[in-house]
Amino acid sequence: MNIELKNVRLYKEMSEETYCFKAMLYKDGKRMGEVENRGCGGCHSYGFTHEETKEMDEWCRANLPKWGSRFGDGDIYETSLEQHISGLVEAYDNKKYMTSLLRRKIVVVDDTRKEGEYFHYNKAKYKGREEELYSYILSKKSQFKNPVILNKLDVVEACAKLAGE
Repeated sequence: MNIELKNVRLYKEMSEETYCFKAMLYKDGKRMGEVENRGCGGCHSYGFTHEETKEMDEWCRANLPKWGSRFGDGDIYETSLEQHISGLVEAYDNKKYMTSLLRRKIVVVDDTRKEGEYFHYNKAKYKGREEELYSYILSKKSQFKNPVILNKLDVVEACAKLAGE
């Protein structure tokens, strides 16, 4: 089963505990209906039947990877439809941020940085000379340890690399 979101509208200024968003949910290419969250920490609202929601939730729990808390309590949890949708919204937000960042900056990560940290150069300053800067960055072995220029990667790959994956 392929569950995806389209026409995502994210309202960050209205998000408190969870993402405030609206999106159209598609299952195996078929439009199911709208899914939304008001951003106040509550559950998602679905614009389709409870039976369809239950079917997708059961599929998610049976087929998506299990996960554990990053705080180390040792418990393993199933991925529900709710969590899967939240993950899709987060991936949408990360991709949008990365696209904007790569349009404005030349972004470099290396082995010395922590998750989410990066070096950047203002793209406007090097307009027309990006390849020259790329060569310079890759030659600076004393400053960078195994540098990767995110602008040379696909946006999804760049997001994963920045997240330390």
